[in-house]
Amino acid sequence: MRIYTVIDGSGWCWETTAREMAKNLPQHDFDVTCDPRVEEAQTCDLIWMRGYPYLFRRIREAGVPFVWSFTSGGDRAGIQFERTQEYISASAGIICQNQEGMELMRKAGMDRLWLIPNGVDTVRFSPAPRFPRRFIVGMAANVNGERWVNKGADVVVAACRAGGFKLRMATKPKPGSDLREPKHNIGLLGHEAMPDFLRGLSVFCQPSTAEGCSNSIMEAMACGLPCIICRESGYHGEVCRDGAAERTGEVLFVPPHDAKAVAESIAWLRDFPQQAARIGENARRFALEHSWGIIARKFNSAFESAVRFVPERKTGIFHLVTAATQDYADCLRAMLPTWMKNSGAATITVASDGPIAGLPAGVDVRAKLAPPANWVAGCMAKAEAVNMLLPEWKDGDRVVFLDADCAVVRNLAPLAEAEEDLTLTRFETDSSRHPRHRGTCAVGAFAVTITPKTRRFLALWLRVQQAYAAAGHGIRPGKIACDQFSMTDIARGRACGVKVRNIDDKVWNSNAEGSDDAWLGAIREHRPAVLHFKGGRWKNRDLVDQALVAAGKYSRDE
Repeated sequence: MRIYTVIDGSGWCWETTAREMAKNLPQHDFDVTCDPRVEEAQTCDLIWMRGYPYLFRRIREAGVPFVWSFTSGGDRAGIQFERTQEYISASAGIICQNQEGMELMRKAGMDRLWLIPNGVDTVRFSPAPRFPRRFIVGMAANVNGERWVNKGADVVVAACRAGGFKLRMATKPKPGSDLREPKHNIGLLGHEAMPDFLRGLSVFCQPSTAEGCSNSIMEAMACGLPCIICRESGYHGEVCRDGAAERTGEVLFVPPHDAKAVAESIAWLRDFPQQAARIGENARRFALEHSWGIIARKFNSAFESAVRFVPERKTGIFHLVTAATQDYADCLRAMLPTWMKNSGAATITVASDGPIAGLPAGVDVRAKLAPPANWVAGCMAKAEAVNMLLPEWKDGDRVVFLDADCAVVRNLAPLAEAEEDLTLTRFETDSSRHPRHRGTCAVGAFAVTITPKTRRFLALWLRVQQAYAAAGHGIRPGKIACDQFSMTDIARGRACGVKVRNIDDKVWNSNAEGSDDAWLGAIREHRPAVLHFKGGRWKNRDLVDQALVAAGKYSRDE
């Protein structure tokens, strides 16, 4: 499986997880990036957002199953939940780092959930032979902005000052800002230096109130350090036991924002080194249960389940429609198998002027259109075809129209599930080539949600089509053919109050003019979901095969 792995920059938390998954799951190919692109994602089997999906805002356009990690807890859980709500139902599953995140997602209606905390390299992060001679309190965290308080850094500094404890901090300040508490703070350390930093401490203190699952706490535990944390510290706060109350406890708990309680816990560990050693040994055992090898198996189970996910559809929610005369029979026989295999449509209907044999089983041919007088009239029959079928569709159904000379190379869910009333191919074209029709669409593809206002819109489209035909468009000199072009004209005016979104032509269409090489090059570059075989290219079987291969989803043997 090829997994498109999106991380937020190269910080040690998210990048470490991605790197460890690649190392521990060699059966998969992890394509790791912090600059996600739709066309790259479409070459993969699964998208994994090691972080929040809004960092890849076009993720749904890729048409590839995606999972993402909800990595917040405590004070920031509600904030991140609000930011990610729109992606919940579209995802193939969500990886939560704690029970708090699981409950938020369940309340939002998501049931494809996995609880997977961060792991740790228990070889690199291992205990020092002995505690340092001098008692040293340590902390390591990203303290940008409000995180100075969320991570409990202010409380740790206050506690160490009050108790006279030596403090050593490794924190990441806001870019361009001065280092806070420079007397104690050595600044940002690279991840490779963290094991030595931790092994030089006596106790690790991070009373955070905003964690999903803290890497730094897990790494400190792997080094056998007694850790002072809050119940609000995400995964560790939920599952660890208090070492002051239980013999097998792995941490010491303190109330949030309580410098006095932190100072008392530090003093207790200093004054009772045997108790500190016991809690540190328990912490090490806890970390061994969360080694990357164990955590990777949990991720693998989630990936294997997610890649098989197909969004549930009610019968008839996604209708795929085309209009084609009998002259297009060979084209339909060549293209419709890709629609059947890849589109995800509940029904596929062909409106034509007569019966068409040899189409895949399940394709419904409606031979009710009048034979067109010419090619232009045939193009304009699209509005007639859609309006002919309109009474059969229920309000709320989604209808996708594609030209007959298109191949579908991946699931059209992002197009079919868009929230807008009408989703169209791009408005803008080269005005120098179409001076009379600047802003018309480039290729036949649109989707519409059936509502009373879109029913009125589609009826209006038919009347406008008929007016264009009466005016001689496509026949008289100076006029051009207008099929979806007329729809674009009235959509631009938001006729009937419809809400319109443009389809990115680099995703849905690859309609480069010129040579076959240029056309295939555009497909390779943009990795579209729909290949448009303009100019009769569909008649060349070898060229069709090359285009499917260029789209990145097929081998030539298929």
